[in-house]
Amino acid sequence: MTGATRKFTGVTKATRKFTGVPGATPKSIDTARRTRIRAVIPVYAGLLVAAALTVAPFALGLLTSFTSAQQFATGAPLSLPDPPTLANYTALGAAGFGRALAVTAVMAAVITL
Repeated sequence: MTGATRKFTGVTKATRKFTGVPGATPKSIDTARRTRIRAVIPVYAGLLVAAALTVAPFALGLLTSFTSAQQFATGAPLSLPDPPTLANYTALGAAGFGRALAVTAVMAAVITL
């Protein structure tokens, strides 16, 4: 194994000798590792914000689906449903949504196959 292909794995102090970088010291390796970690933190923070912005509308839609029509009209839009109700889902089933969903699923399966 040549020195150019050896990498620091951080497993033991003995592995610090095999960094493949001429003149590398344990302190310089630790500093480089900290620098890489500091460089990645803003990326993960941005990804976390993007994930929250992506999930928020779905969570709001799910929250309002358990709110009664009267409570939704009179209360604050972002308030928790008190009490939560399944009336919206029963009304959806009574309106024929189940049949439309079944037709859509069958058509999607036929087109896919």
